[in-house]
Amino acid sequence: MGDQVTIWYKSLPSCTRFLFSSFVGITAAGTFLTGPHLLFFEPQLIFKFRYPQLWRAYTCFFFQHFGLNFAFQLYFLYRYSKELETTKFAGRTADYVWFLATSSIYPLYYYNPALVMSIVYLWSQHNRDKIVSFLFGLTFKAVYFPFVLLAYEFLSRNGALPLSMIVGILAGHLYFFLDELYPASGGPRLIRTPQWLYRFFPLGVSSDGIRAAYGRIFTPNTQNTQSTTIPQRPVSGHNWGRGQRLGT
Repeated sequence: MGDQVTIWYKSLPSCTRFLFSSFVGITAAGTFLTGPHLLFFEPQLIFKFRYPQLWRAYTCFFFQHFGLNFAFQLYFLYRYSKELETTKFAGRTADYVWFLATSSIYPLYYYNPALVMSIVYLWSQHNRDKIVSFLFGLTFKAVYFPFVLLAYEFLSRNGALPLSMIVGILAGHLYFFLDELYPASGGPRLIRTPQWLYRFFPLGVSSDGIRAAYGRIFTPNTQNTQSTTIPQRPVSGHNWGRGQRLGT
C-alpha cells in the first residue's frame, strides 16, 4: 500500500503535487503545531519592519480546518488542478504557475476556497459540455458547476454569502477573459507569462506531441461528454460535494 501511494504521489504533475502537499502540510501544521492565527494573510504582519512574517503570503492559500470540507476541497484541488495541468497547460508549467499567481490576489484572510474555485472555474470553461451530476441526481453541464457549488454553499449557510467562493470565480473568469476571450475577439493578450518563469519551467511537449513557441500550445477542442458524479453530502455545514467519473 505504501509503495502504491508513493507511485501515485510521484505520478502527479509538478504544480498539482505542490498544491496538494501544501494543502495537507499547512493544514496539519496549523492544526497540530502553530495554530491558525499564525497562517492567515495580514499585510501589516507580513511587511512588518522588524520581524516580517513572510510565510503568511504562502500559508494563507492552503490552511483549512480538518473535516469534510477539507476532504472535499482537497479532492477538488487534486482533480481539477491535475486535469488543467495535463490538458490546457500540458507542457506549459510556467503558464500554469502564472495562472495560479495572477488569479490568487484576493482581499481575504484565508485564500484556500478562492484558490480552489478559480481552478474549478477555469476547468469548467474548458469542459463546458461535460455532464456533471450533483446531489440527488441533478445533472447539468460543467460550465454551470461553479455556480451550482456557489448556490449550494449559500443555501447550506442559511443565506450567508460565501465571499471567498465568489472572489475565486471572479478571479478565474478575469484570467479566462484576459487570456483567451479578449484575444480571440481581436484584442491583445493582456496576461503574458514572464520570460524568466520559462527559465525555471521550460516548455515541454503536450500529450498530442505539439510544442509551441512563447509558451502557448494549441490543441484541437475535443469536448468530453463523459459523466461526472458528485456524491451527496449532509445538508448542514459548509462542505462541498465531490466528483468521480462514471465507469472508473
